[in-house]
Amino acid sequence: MDKRESKGAWGVTDWRTGLTRRAWRSLISIGGCLLIATLVWSAPAAAQDASWLATPTVGGPLAGTFDFNANANWNPGTAPGSATQTGTATFGVSTGTSISFSSASTTLGGFTFSPGASSYTFTISGANQVTLNGAGIIGGTASSISFANAGVLTFANTATAGNAMINAGNNSLTFLNNSTAGSATINGGAIFHDNSTADHATINNGASFFDSSTAGNATINGGAGFACNGCTAGNATITNDSSGIETFFEGTSTAGNARLINSVPFARTDLSASTGLNNDNKLSAGSIEGGGNFYIGGNQLTVGGNNLSTTVSGVISDCGGGSDCLASIATFGPNVKSSGGSLVKTGSGTLTLSAANNYTGGTTINAGLINFNSAANFGTGQITLNGGGLQWATGTTTDISSSLAPIGGNGGTFDTNSSSVSFRTALTGSGGVTKTGLGTLTFFVANSYMGGTTVNAGMINFNSAANFGTGQITLNGGGLQWATGTTTDISSRLAAIGGNGGNFDTNSNNVSFGTALTGSGSITKTGFGTLTFSVANSYTGATIVNGGTLKGGVANAFSAASATTINNGGTLDLGGVAQTINSVALAGGTLQNGTLTGAVSSTGGAVNGLGGTAG
Repeated sequence: MDKRESKGAWGVTDWRTGLTRRAWRSLISIGGCLLIATLVWSAPAAAQDASWLATPTVGGPLAGTFDFNANANWNPGTAPGSATQTGTATFGVSTGTSISFSSASTTLGGFTFSPGASSYTFTISGANQVTLNGAGIIGGTASSISFANAGVLTFANTATAGNAMINAGNNSLTFLNNSTAGSATINGGAIFHDNSTADHATINNGASFFDSSTAGNATINGGAGFACNGCTAGNATITNDSSGIETFFEGTSTAGNARLINSVPFARTDLSASTGLNNDNKLSAGSIEGGGNFYIGGNQLTVGGNNLSTTVSGVISDCGGGSDCLASIATFGPNVKSSGGSLVKTGSGTLTLSAANNYTGGTTINAGLINFNSAANFGTGQITLNGGGLQWATGTTTDISSSLAPIGGNGGTFDTNSSSVSFRTALTGSGGVTKTGLGTLTFFVANSYMGGTTVNAGMINFNSAANFGTGQITLNGGGLQWATGTTTDISSRLAAIGGNGGNFDTNSNNVSFGTALTGSGSITKTGFGTLTFSVANSYTGATIVNGGTLKGGVANAFSAASATTINNGGTLDLGGVAQTINSVALAGGTLQNGTLTGAVSSTGGAVNGLGGTAG
């Protein structure tokens, strides 16, 4: 709970407004209902169109303005909507561009701005109401509508706000019956009902959505908060930028594929009071990020669908300290729970968790990565990998293996991110393991996962073939490092070398391969010690010796198609027998002991006991 808040029988009190969260929610809901109550009209018989005069003459109720409702300001001489409550008001070039409304209630089809029209400012003053019913605001690039005091503007029956600039008072702008905010810029907040959408609008100072409405692709900035009841946040970007104010979801609502941002330290995003669109306690958000608190109650929250990489520095919890979320301070129905929440990661992005979280239902990673610096980042419950993976934060070496559930059929990825990490608890499950990122992952125990092993970067250090569970081992950019004192021949487990190559670090051990290496990738020998090829190999990529000795144990052990480079610190030992190699580049290393057929070039190094037709 925010240190600047107080808590009583009616829940947490907002430090700025003096209202409890429940009271604030009720105020928003009541405001929406009052607006609906004022919007009952009879179906018109015919449209009533008119064009605003180039030189209007009748002044409006506000100084310096012209009266929208004065018939003498229109051609023909009747204001649109004055009798039929329909029709279009057309605006072109005019000397009277500041317009106010003398009528308490004005209803018409919409405003249309002709090409090249002047820039207009409309001011709805006092308790006056203006309703655009059906068309809304069409055309124009610089039109603006301003509100004074408690003026009310409503878009109804598929009406659009177009490109307008709307400066609204609290609860004074409403969208009904499939209406849309278009690409408008709205300052002061808005309320949406009845399948209406915020579309591509920019809304400042919060918004409320009800009755299957959607935030669409809007950009919504907090101030007065964001409320969603029975709605979806669509693909919107929603920023909570005020301490003590909430972004909250209740009823059968979901954040959809929206980006939810807590941009200040005490911001709150609360999904605990919703049971999801299908009433199954499953909600989604495209991504979450920022500080403050994210309350998920007893729901399963799936994040990552928008494929963004984001960082959550705040706390993800069921209900904070147990009574901080909406699910704990009000009754919303039997399916609303304040504990047992879980997190599911999807999408190709990386979610970075940097705080100690306390959600209790576990974590599932179906795609992308979760970057972490401590096991506490995952709350309580197991971590299930099923298509996604874990990335260690820079400098982190935490052994997370004891928290891992069986690996799912889609496999799990471990990105050591330049760290050296050890696993001392066995990995199980039907899926495979993929190692990515620089750094070394050490398997200390026998594993039983069944989906094979792929090393795309860095190294896996092992002491037994049993470390790799069942299935083949594929090297495609990464490699294997033998543990100190280990000489296991792992070659029979190796799949074809991938196009990004494979690295063998014998780590001061002497190892022999009795099964041929195949594939299109290159072979790199590193580390002290000797790797002996005891059979002829057919891989077609390059051979690079960077450390220790690569030795031929039989004639023609090395691939005849391979271009070979011997770098400083490396030795290619022909094994005292005849070898055919496509080419050998001596670059500071040693070529020795045998007969060679193939071209040799040198920029330095040593040649010892070499015979044959080397050129």
